[in-house]
Amino acid sequence: MQAGRKNEITSLVGIRGIAALSVVTYHAGGIAGENGIPIYVRGAWAVDLFFVLSGFVIAFRYLRTDPVNWIQFFVARFARIFPLYIFTSVIMLAIVLNATANNPDLHSTVLTASSVTRHLTLTTAMPLLGAGVIWNDPTWSISVEWWVYVLVFWCLAACRTKITPEAGAITGLLMLLGLSLVIYFTKDAHDYTRGWFAFARAVCGFVGGWSAYRLWYHGTLEIRPETTDVLVFISAALMIVIAVVWQTDAWILLPVYPILVLGLSSPGSNAARFLSSSICRRLGEISYSIYLSHPIALWLVARTMTQMDPIANTLFSVTATLALTLLFAESGYRFIELPGRLFFRRTLNYPSTAPLSPLPPQFQVVQPQELNHDPDHTRPASARHGGAV
Repeated sequence: MQAGRKNEITSLVGIRGIAALSVVTYHAGGIAGENGIPIYVRGAWAVDLFFVLSGFVIAFRYLRTDPVNWIQFFVARFARIFPLYIFTSVIMLAIVLNATANNPDLHSTVLTASSVTRHLTLTTAMPLLGAGVIWNDPTWSISVEWWVYVLVFWCLAACRTKITPEAGAITGLLMLLGLSLVIYFTKDAHDYTRGWFAFARAVCGFVGGWSAYRLWYHGTLEIRPETTDVLVFISAALMIVIAVVWQTDAWILLPVYPILVLGLSSPGSNAARFLSSSICRRLGEISYSIYLSHPIALWLVARTMTQMDPIANTLFSVTATLALTLLFAESGYRFIELPGRLFFRRTLNYPSTAPLSPLPPQFQVVQPQELNHDPDHTRPASARHGGAV
């Protein structure tokens, strides 16, 4: 395990921060519109990577105990998600109400009993139940991911002794491959942030992350550091090329994300070392705040935009949005997210320092200063002798 807090893989924390900034940059580039220059940074890949990371990290955190402590799981998830979700949703509700004031038909649908219920139950983007305006648009992914916890994770937990890591990996990869093909061939016909397609993205990504965790845990497959670096480089290059040439997201890379996460979960690669740096780790820690607060920054920047040349327009929109987002995210993390977690855990009579499940005996974790001497220190003995790619 890379140096960091107990029960944490720091490179996977860091990549969350990079992914969150990618979403912000993509949306910020859109503010300038026709008055700006193209921004070849896409955002959809980051959301699907979030789903894969959630599957891996949630399994890493909770599937190392048998049985799973479901009370601990749901209290921790609720305390993690809801404080900042409610806070940013209320702010965005005020913004949306103001923005729709001149459209009575739309304005009347924003704040209703049914919309409040959907937002409180996180069903805004779910199939059949989701409808109407989502106050804080990025929370569509929070909606479907929450219901993956409720409807899917318990099934994966129950199947961990019945499905081999290899079978789980094949299942996860096939699901993501199928999803990528469906999106590629029908990308102009559906909204992939609402309904069945949104939920399918969350389920497929989560299962892919869960399957990568099981390969990591059982030492079934080891990705060599140099292979991880090559995969990261090729993936990033393909994302840029596809964005430049076809002006779309690299949906074809969806099946690669679990492999990337598996590779980055072990230290040794240059990519993992970079993502474990203090800056990337901090961005990862506040990534949830970055993701939920950036629409507020977008709104403020859009209101202050002036007519400039295209390059200046784009530079202003991106830099101003990033700066405001980081300011809001750091404040939200310190004053809303962390206190909110503690408040809800206390209110629900669950300690904020819940016992962490131990690593299995075959994992020999060394101190941070030893990392450079034993790059395989968190791998099972079986993974250190063969099975490497």
